[in-house]
Order: sequence, then C-alpha cells, then structure tokens
Amino acid sequence: AYILQAYDETVASIIPPKTIPNKGLKEPYEFTLRKAPEGTPFPLADSKGKVVVLNFWATWCGPCRELEPHFEKVAARFSGEKDVLFYDLNCDEDESLVAPYLAEERPKTTTLFADGLNILIRVNSLPTTVILDRAGKVAYRSEGFDPDDFEKVLTDAITRVVHPPENPTPNTATMRPSPTPEKR
Repeated sequence: AYILQAYDETVASIIPPKTIPNKGLKEPYEFTLRKAPEGTPFPLADSKGKVVVLNFWATWCGPCRELEPHFEKVAARFSGEKDVLFYDLNCDEDESLVAPYLAEERPKTTTLFADGLNILIRVNSLPTTVILDRAGKVAYRSEGFDPDDFEKVLTDAITRVVHPPENPTPNTATMRPSPTPEKR
C-alpha cells in the first residue's frame, strides 16, 4: 500500500491535475466549447433557440467512424433549415489524437471538443447522438447506432423536434436502445 501511495503522490507532483472545463454548469447553453483541433472558443449560447444535434464520438471508437457518414447525410438534408445545427463533439482524453484524425477523415460538420458537455448529458457510451430542443432540453437520445435505419430514425426525430405535433401525446421524446455502443 505504501508503494502505491508513494507512486500516486509522485505522479500527482509531476502531472498537474486536469481541469474540467465548464465544471458546475447546469444548462447546455451555458457551455463554452472549443473548436477542434485549434481550440478556438465556441459558446453554445449562440445556438440557443435552435435545435442542436450532437454526435459524441472518439478517435478510437470504430462505430463512431461508421456513424459519421450517416450523420453527415442527415446534416445535409437539413442544410436549408437555419434553425437546425449539427455538431460533432469529440470525447478523447488525449486531444492530440484529434488533429491527425480530422486531417484524415475531413468531417463536413463542425467539430468541437465536448469539454464536459458529455458529463452533463450523461454520455456513457460512444457513439451517442443527442438532439437538444430550442430550450436546451434533451428531446432525443440514441446510444450506438444501426446503420440500416440511423438516418431515417434521426431525420424523423429532428423533424418531430423542429415541427412538434400540435396535440402531443405523452412521452413524444424518443429514446433508443444501444445496438452497438462502445463502453468507455
């Protein structure tokens, strides 16, 4: 036990503790994320009042790589809707992996570092896709994805959030089980 404690103390003195960006914030639109890979501040407050579609991913996640072209197709379908925004949110602990990945894959949607938003929204597996309604509340969540119906299911969910039914029935928000998530 003494050796482990000494090791922990030595490591703690060498490696500064990692700060958690946006710690303590309670609403998504309070967050300031960073554009990947350069780190330019990206306040989510600028997205308030819009429908925001978030794709949480990591470089090491195979299903995340498979999902990206499907996510981009759905984003392209909504490109004419100025009130629907699509963001890829990277959850890698080692952010140095992101720049080479982006250079190779060249995603078409805006890529940001998750910067703690994944904690607030309770992302426990990757990929996870979330739709925030205009008030910033989770209106849809999908963990993992099924390549056969991801585009249709996400398109339908976005349409329901953008154009809600006039007489909604209880539980109109959709929650999907996770067919292929990778646990963190």
